[in-house]
Amino acid sequence: FFGLKKPLKAVLFTKKTETPKLWMRLAEQWGGSCVFGEIRLSEQGLMDKHGIKEEDLPRVVAFFATEGGGELGHRPLSYEGPTDFDQISDFLGDLAKGGTSFLEVRRVADEKQKEIERLQAQLERERETVGVAKAEIARNLLGQVGHDAAIQKDLQQEKARAKELDTAAAQLRAEKEALELEIRALKEVQGSFLIKLHGDNVDAFLSNTTRPLKAVLFTTKPDTPPLWSALAEAQSTTTAFAIVHHIETALMQKFKLQDLDLPRICIYSSGKEPVVYDGEVKLDALSSFLRDTVQGGDAVIALRQQVHNGVREIERLTTELAESRSDVEMLKSAEGREGKETRCDKCLQTQTKLHEGAQAAEMLAAMLRARN
Repeated sequence: FFGLKKPLKAVLFTKKTETPKLWMRLAEQWGGSCVFGEIRLSEQGLMDKHGIKEEDLPRVVAFFATEGGGELGHRPLSYEGPTDFDQISDFLGDLAKGGTSFLEVRRVADEKQKEIERLQAQLERERETVGVAKAEIARNLLGQVGHDAAIQKDLQQEKARAKELDTAAAQLRAEKEALELEIRALKEVQGSFLIKLHGDNVDAFLSNTTRPLKAVLFTTKPDTPPLWSALAEAQSTTTAFAIVHHIETALMQKFKLQDLDLPRICIYSSGKEPVVYDGEVKLDALSSFLRDTVQGGDAVIALRQQVHNGVREIERLTTELAESRSDVEMLKSAEGREGKETRCDKCLQTQTKLHEGAQAAEMLAAMLRARN
C-alpha cells in the first residue's frame, strides 16, 4: 500500500464491518490523486501499530510521502474535525494540491487568527474597564478635590494600554494577510508544472523543496514559447519550471537582467547562484542537460558548461583557420610561381589551437559520459 506511486494515502480506521458510503464518495472524488485504504477494528495488529484505540474510532489519517520509500517514508496527519463529507474532502484536497507545507502554513494562519480573536476580546474587555474607570473618576471628581494629577495619570495609562492592544491586533492582522498570500503562492507553485513568476510568488517558487531543481526562462515574448511548455511537461517530475516576461520590471531588477540580455535560461540548484544555460535551445539538448543535472548535480553542470565553451572555441578557431587559409591563398596568387610555398605562422598557430581545443572538448565529453 505504501509502495504505490501516488504520494498521498488516506486510511479510515473504523468499527464497521462494511465500507461507509461517505468513504466511498471520498474515494470516488479524490481517487485520481490519493490512494484510499481501510483498517477495521478486527485488525488489532495494525490498530496497535498506528496507535489507534477503539475509543478513537472512527479516525481518518492521511499519510504523505516525504522521502525514502515504504511506510517509514510517509508522514501521518490525523484529520481533526467532524465526520462531514465536505470538511474531510477539503482536508484531503488541501493535502493533494499543496502537500504538508500547505497544511503547516494554514495551521499557523489559523493559530494567528485565534490569537487575533483573543486579543480583540481582551481589547474589548479593556475598553469596558476604561469606560467603568472613567465613570468612577467622574463620580470621584464631584466629591474629591486635589486628585486631578492622579486621575490624569490613570487615564493616560489606560489609553496607552488600549493603544498597545490596538497595535498588537493590527500587527497580527498584517501577519495573517502575509500568511494568506504565502498560502496562495504555495498553492499556485504546487498546482502547476509551469508558472508565470511575479512579485507575490517568486520567493515561494525558489524556496519550495518539492522539486529542488528549477529552470526559469526570461523572455521578451508575450506568450510562453511552445518549446518551454513541452519541456516543462516532459520534465515536471524532477524540475520546477517558470517564465519571467520582461515587463516584470521588479523581477528583472531582482535578477539583474535587462531586455538586451534576453532570452536567457537560468538553472537553480541547491540554493546556489544560478547557472546560465548556453547550449542548444532544442528540446533534446535541454532535456539531456536537466537529466544530467538531476543525476550529477553541480559537478555535471560545470562539465556541461566546459563542453559548451569548448565547442564554441572550436567553432571560433575553425572560422579563424578558414580566414587564415584564405589569406595564404591570396598571397600565393599574388606572388605567382616566383616564390616557394609561403609558410603562414598565424595559420599554423590556429591549427594548433584548434587541435588542442578539440582534444579538451573530447576529454570533457568522456568525463561527462563516465559520470552518467
